[in-house]
Amino acid sequence: MKGISFLITFLLASCSVNKTNLIEFGYGHTYRLSGDEKPGQIDKQIIGQYEELINYYPELQIPINKLIVARDYQIYIGVCLNEKCPAIRKTFALDTISEIIASTGDRYFSRKKDRYIYRFLKDNNKFPSYCISVVSKDSLFIDSTFQLKNNIMRRFSFNE
Repeated sequence: MKGISFLITFLLASCSVNKTNLIEFGYGHTYRLSGDEKPGQIDKQIIGQYEELINYYPELQIPINKLIVARDYQIYIGVCLNEKCPAIRKTFALDTISEIIASTGDRYFSRKKDRYIYRFLKDNNKFPSYCISVVSKDSLFIDSTFQLKNNIMRRFSFNE
């Protein structure tokens, strides 16, 4: 199963950054880089970290599509292949592997080991859904992301 996830990741991960510091993913969706953020290289180690921290329920099939790295955090963009957002929300809400700190309908703030994780499910009606995860050792940073007090989520643009 991990081999399939690895293969799909490389097929989907055509990392494009244009002159305006936009990372494109999916069907015309973008993320605007800021500060020390840069596109990350997706390799076996990154896929292992992603599967350990975020995609640890193999039945969900949310392979990593893009990686953005900064000094104090990483942003993982995963594509939801098999399941729709309601099934993923239910799995995330009942998560027993990580410690759920707070959640709303589409947003989750959790901790796993020494990492704090913000997960956002973007339901696209005619496109695959996305699971956007921000991971950091800084709980206050992840809390401000969860509460939408910093601008990370405002830098995403979804072509709907």
